[in-house]
Amino acid sequence: MDPACLVGNASYALVPANQPDTPAWVTAGDYCDAEFLFYDGFVDISEGPRIPAVSQSGEPLPPGEYLAVIDIPLRSERVVLPVTVVEAEIPVGGWRVEHAGSDGLTWLGGGNIVLSSEDRVFIADANNGSRVIAIDAASGAPIWSTTGIDLTLNTAFLQALSNDQLLVSGQHGPLRSLNVDSGREWWVFEFPADYGDLRSTLVGNTLISAAGTPRESDRRPPLVSRIDPSTGELVWQTPLTDNTDIQNGAPAIASGVVLVLSTPGEPRAGVGNTIHALDIETGQVRWTADLGGEQRFHSFPTLTTSTLAIVPGPTGIVAYDLDNGDQRWAIPGATPLALASESEVFAMNGASILRVNTRDGTFTPFAELEATAFPHPFGAVIGQQLVVSHDKGVVAYQISSAALSFSWNSPARLTDRAAVTSTHITVTTSNRSVIHVPLLDTGR
Repeated sequence: MDPACLVGNASYALVPANQPDTPAWVTAGDYCDAEFLFYDGFVDISEGPRIPAVSQSGEPLPPGEYLAVIDIPLRSERVVLPVTVVEAEIPVGGWRVEHAGSDGLTWLGGGNIVLSSEDRVFIADANNGSRVIAIDAASGAPIWSTTGIDLTLNTAFLQALSNDQLLVSGQHGPLRSLNVDSGREWWVFEFPADYGDLRSTLVGNTLISAAGTPRESDRRPPLVSRIDPSTGELVWQTPLTDNTDIQNGAPAIASGVVLVLSTPGEPRAGVGNTIHALDIETGQVRWTADLGGEQRFHSFPTLTTSTLAIVPGPTGIVAYDLDNGDQRWAIPGATPLALASESEVFAMNGASILRVNTRDGTFTPFAELEATAFPHPFGAVIGQQLVVSHDKGVVAYQISSAALSFSWNSPARLTDRAAVTSTHITVTTSNRSVIHVPLLDTGR
């Protein structure tokens, strides 16, 4: 744990063990109750969580042994703890975009902060008035950065990516289409006033964007919109009418159906979490199902086969018939991870990865991750591999045998926001850095 958290967000100095008169001030962690958010570079001698280790000018401290000299607020008391500063490890062939300094990366709230194609990585940065950065995937060299685009409230989120366009938004701003080669803005789609907190999905020529009302002062039903991705013109727009007011997670598209999860912005009697199935051509609601719970279950993915919606309910996975909304099976305590095929899906239950038969919901153990502080890892099936990013690193397994084919230990705690292609995975750390990891020797 961050030593400063032990004494109530105290300030402290890192003092080199062999130079006790040379302090290097470090800011205490902001989230003392959530260990997985601590930063890299400063390592507790017993457990190893990381927080920044920088000088007053923002420069990283040299690796070595230090003493954390902690001043306890409002008390004439001082605590000294031994710590170790380590150099961040970058994977072979990879690169890292740092958070340090006033020009570094910052992001707030939910939503995507990294998307990737085979040759480019796109990063949302809430620093410098909000911007989007395009980076060459092979070298880590910057290609372009947006300027002069109002992404609102100092936030930037990536919504969806295709061969030629990147969709971005601010927390309360409109949906914007950018050219992937230049960052030039193509079109802007405006939602009604006070709508935001967007989640979008682009499949072929079908773009679905769900917007809620994140401001507590003006709660209204979520809006689901189909937008023409080539022009930004509205095709249809449907308000959800189950007394929820914000959507939860990106929409899913399958077999002529759009699936949207919604939740109340604050607990209210009789209002829970809901899945809505809308007709992809008309926007009409085909069916809804009450998922239970009171408010805001985590934004796990909704997975689909040609006949099923595999949904992350508040108490476990629930599979619904896409045609009529009938429940087919459920797995209490589990959450969806990645779809392998029409007949098989991977799920998480604690640190256990499960192989689930989509026909009846029966499952067998597949693999065990290290004990994780994540609420949920990121997972994707790439060819014959299951690639998983958890808070301690990245692993890949052969789907046929569950044999481990790739492993990389991160120098910093990872978040559940990542992007993966057939050749690489780009992960985000709790200290707002981005690390690009080539998937080497995975037998793809």
